Amino acid sequence: MGLADQIYVFRRLKLNLTMQIAQWKSWLSPAQWASFAGDIMPVRLISGFFKGIDTKI
Repeated sequence: MGLADQIYVFRRLKLNLTMQIAQWKSWLSPAQWASFAGDIMPVRLISGFFKGIDTKI
């Protein structure tokens, strides 16, 4: 981060807003929702009855 980004308030504000928007967009991604859906208790209980994919060769 450059000196100007550290000193000037509006540049810091713009940088912080950009980071917040990027975090919000990643939270709304399909991968985030799939991770959330796979982590709820009923899905975890059901997944206990199924074998995973064996990647050993």
